[in-house]
Amino acid sequence: MASFGHSAGSGRYFASNRKGCRVPRKSQWTLSGVISNVRYVERPEQQELTLKQAPLGRSEATLAALIPIRKTAAWWNLTQEERRSIFENKSHHIAEGVRYLPSVARELYHSRDIGEPFDFLTLV
Repeated sequence: MASFGHSAGSGRYFASNRKGCRVPRKSQWTLSGVISNVRYVERPEQQELTLKQAPLGRSEATLAALIPIRKTAAWWNLTQEERRSIFENKSHHIAEGVRYLPSVARELYHSRDIGEPFDFLTLV
């Protein structure tokens, strides 16, 4: 599980994906998520993403963004195939993301099933 938050004591943001990591006691907010299985990509896309993806935490990476995402009930009522169709045929989500690799690293965390306020957290 990964945790992200803002520490009231130091005024700093924190991120940790280490097992057993302690969240600062005086956190103003904390969001958590887990890395899960890949859902919306086909094997050739996954292979391309794996080849081009840069790792998080590399020395030349000096900026980061945490993007919390909440989907509607209508989204969750769609089948996985329908969601995949929206990703590729309407938003071109995966193809657009590949264009920015390897300069932008990203990691998707699933939060919906662990009772968090957002469905996904994307760290870029």
